Amino acid sequence: MPLVWPGVEPCPFCGSIERREHAGRAAAGCAGCGSLERHRALVVSLDAELEPRGSGWCLEVGPRSPQVFRGYLSRRGWEYAGADRWDIRCSADPEAFGYFIQYDADATDLTFAVTGAYELFIAQQVIEAVIDYQAALDEAARVLEPGGRALLQVVWNAGRVHSLRRPRDRHGSVWSFGQDWIDSLRRRFVQIDRVPLEEGEYQGEIFVCRRGHGITR
Repeated sequence: MPLVWPGVEPCPFCGSIERREHAGRAAAGCAGCGSLERHRALVVSLDAELEPRGSGWCLEVGPRSPQVFRGYLSRRGWEYAGADRWDIRCSADPEAFGYFIQYDADATDLTFAVTGAYELFIAQQVIEAVIDYQAALDEAARVLEPGGRALLQVVWNAGRVHSLRRPRDRHGSVWSFGQDWIDSLRRRFVQIDRVPLEEGEYQGEIFVCRRGHGITR
């Protein structure tokens, strides 16, 4: 049952102040649109990055719901497209495809997108579930237009030198990234900014990765 929590700010996606429990966190989920802390904190912390200043095309891999981020970005002037794997998503959310997810695609093979097609690429807690995450990063960089940016959030441990491959957990993750995650980003993007994400007791971090103006592999 959703509850109104004291001091809760209206959800930036739908305006609701009602929250639901999610993964043991009492006020994590928005009752209106299903957004979690990481989604709401992203739009608060990265407001300037969410203003179109190039082509205005955005691709999100692994969208949460129609409002997160399609509805929000569309209201800000973006042309939005969502991609996910049908074989993973369909059992839990079969109506998503053709509604707010346009493409059945793996993050390692975004062949529907021509090189340099998108100004903005979003993937929040998606890439750690991809076995060949290097290929996923290649694709993220490839589909960005010159000067475009990728907003990438993963689970990582700055105290670990090398990323750790592990059995798939209940969230689908197979990687716990280490310092070499940042090395992987630097090989593909000209600028990497680490931006903290906070909401209530939640604390996270997202990488803002900027594409250069040269030729993308």
